[in-house]
Amino acid sequence: MDMRLYGSSVMVTGGSGDIGRAIARAFAAEGANVAITYATQADVAKELARELGEQGVRTCDVHLDLGSPESATAAVDVVTEAFGGLDVLVNNAVWWEEWRDYIEDWEPEDWQPVLRGNIEGVFTLTQRAAPFLRRSRAGRIVFISSTLTERGMTGCWSYATAKSAGHGLARGLAWDLGRDGVLVNTVSPGMVLVNGRHRSASDEELAELATRQPVRRLPTAEDVAAAVLFLASGVNQSITGEILRVTGGTA
Repeated sequence: MDMRLYGSSVMVTGGSGDIGRAIARAFAAEGANVAITYATQADVAKELARELGEQGVRTCDVHLDLGSPESATAAVDVVTEAFGGLDVLVNNAVWWEEWRDYIEDWEPEDWQPVLRGNIEGVFTLTQRAAPFLRRSRAGRIVFISSTLTERGMTGCWSYATAKSAGHGLARGLAWDLGRDGVLVNTVSPGMVLVNGRHRSASDEELAELATRQPVRRLPTAEDVAAAVLFLASGVNQSITGEILRVTGGTA
């Protein structure tokens, strides 16, 4: 199927991470020009940009620090100047902090950077990108969230709170940007495998978890990328303000 993405300009934040790389590759395979942002893994981002460039699409790699409004603004400026505009923004980058098992153990200096990065940083970046998306003939935004916002987990207080705020932001933007034809959606993955593995679960645990899924398999980074690709594509003409869960079928 032609996803109507050929020649479009896409910005994938957090493109040096596992899911980000899968998303960037999926867009490049459709002939889209892809900008990849990174926080610390510059070498990974540059290698990915080189790889995608060999497919005949334009690419660029850009540093992005979600904790810095100036960095968020500058990243959009670099991408739009390189591509002459922007059609798709994938808000995949995340600000991580060490998790703690008890809420009493959190100090303001632990909590606040997570919220500022994942809420304020994403807001600033999206705000800067909005005028370019409005001018696009097929503007799209896809937020990457997490099912932790619904099922929770010990220690994820700040992360789940920030991602939940992103749901509200996406829903509001669907109305705001929708006036100019921009569709805004959220993809919410559960446990995701990368090359058949997971960073915090053993193979035995993964095999057992798979038995709890209706399709007897856990989703992969490529499954998440496929969901993003559809929502961001020209094939999607009316789905907006929605949350698409990629979990393998579990709640």
